[in-house]
Amino acid sequence: MITRDEAYDIISNINENAHDRSWDTWVEADQLMESEEEADWEAAEDLKEEASKEQAEYFREEFDELDDEIKEAILHYVFNDEDFKEEFSMWYGQDEFTADFD
Repeated sequence: MITRDEAYDIISNINENAHDRSWDTWVEADQLMESEEEADWEAAEDLKEEASKEQAEYFREEFDELDDEIKEAILHYVFNDEDFKEEFSMWYGQDEFTADFD
């Protein structure tokens, strides 16, 4: 079985890839936050939420593509290490994590 550090590196890399894939939405939200218009700030918050959901979707997609043995090892740490679980569930998407694993 892979070590906790190896498992964390894998999910961290998956999250980085997911962030890269949702980059345009994050950038658009940041640009709106720099606006002088309050309505743009509200739109930016909505876009940040959308970007976060988009990133989590990409994270789940890439996690699902992992070899079953690697997924099992990662889930071992998810269920036996609270810090690992907290980070994984945030990247996976809280609602989806609850639906899929609780």
